[in-house]
Amino acid sequence: MEKDFPSDYHKGLQVLEDIVQVAGAGVAPMAAHALFHFSKLKPALNGLDSMPVVRSFLESAVCELAQSYMLEKFPGQQISVCTRPGPAEGQEWDRLLECLPALLELRSFFRATGPLSIELSSGKVSLKGNVALDEGAKEHRARAYQIYRKLFTKRVLACYEVGAAASKGEAYLTLECDLGDDHRLCFAVDMGNEVALALPSSFARHVCTDITKIGDGPCLEITDRFTLINHRRFPMSEWETDGNRQVIHFPFLFRPISLIIPYKGELIPRPAIDGEDYTGSGDSRVRFKVHQLDFFSLFST
Repeated sequence: MEKDFPSDYHKGLQVLEDIVQVAGAGVAPMAAHALFHFSKLKPALNGLDSMPVVRSFLESAVCELAQSYMLEKFPGQQISVCTRPGPAEGQEWDRLLECLPALLELRSFFRATGPLSIELSSGKVSLKGNVALDEGAKEHRARAYQIYRKLFTKRVLACYEVGAAASKGEAYLTLECDLGDDHRLCFAVDMGNEVALALPSSFARHVCTDITKIGDGPCLEITDRFTLINHRRFPMSEWETDGNRQVIHFPFLFRPISLIIPYKGELIPRPAIDGEDYTGSGDSRVRFKVHQLDFFSLFST
């Protein structure tokens, strides 16, 4: 590893420089090429806090890549890119380099009408700015579905939020990508009878507290008997706030999805629910039989 480090490192730098210079149709294959070289450096990159020069280069190169790509899509627009703070470990940079081209392409489907802000932080990417309220974005629906399927294979969630803009015919769009599905944690649901349902840890950040904000879109419901019901849209008329059920909502572009779970979940260390003693809803220590469902595969269908 030590002998090959300089060669792999300089190859990775060269590819990233090419990405920054071209930043057009060749972005995706070159980004993948860069990922290949830097993936070979994972053991060395896992301690970026002790490698400030490498970290500084990565931050500046990725920021320039994002800015160049969006300027090509929207010439003349004011685009700012910042890190607050950026990823600290090699694995986080891997996920960012894998997913950033797809996120930038999603955002490019919406015509910018003002400054665009791109923020790269540990576990999250945010793209914010005013967009035109026209029908142009709908032309990219099929391509957006393809991008989402790719992101789901990486266990990445990209959700949006629309706010009011100062000018008529515009909206303030926030596209936020959650890169932080931590395999060390899970969102656990105590189903009773010493049985638990384990959901991805990132689901905990998408618990919905106001169901009136859920629009049209399919809804999956898990019953207390572990059956899965597929609703064409959220069953608003049947919904009863009984204090037990919980809604997890994912406002994906063009196709928001909701998930109803029979009981409230909690974020816990994954090793505890995979066989060790785990404290459930009561005070006693109990051992759970765990059921895990691959919701990212379900979202892809």
